[in-house]
Amino acid sequence: MRGNRRETFEVLLAALHTGVTVVPVNWHLTVTEIGHILSDSGSRVVITEELHVKAVAAAADGMAGPVAGLVLGDREI
Repeated sequence: MRGNRRETFEVLLAALHTGVTVVPVNWHLTVTEIGHILSDSGSRVVITEELHVKAVAAAADGMAGPVAGLVLGDREI
C-alpha cells in the first residue's frame, strides 16, 4: 500500500522483474477489506509506507501464515 509516489512504480517494476506476483491494494480500503485481499491472495509480503502501517498490521493479524512487512519512507534509518 503506497501512495502516488515515484517509489511505488520502482517497487512494482522490481517485483515484476523478479517474477513475484503483485497484488496492488488501494490505500482507501478498510482493514477488513485489506485483510480479505491479503488472505485471498495468499500474500506473504506487504510493502507500505509509515502512514498505513497500523492498518496493514491489523489486517495481517487475521492471516493463517506469517506476513513480512517492508516499510518505505523518507525518514533516514
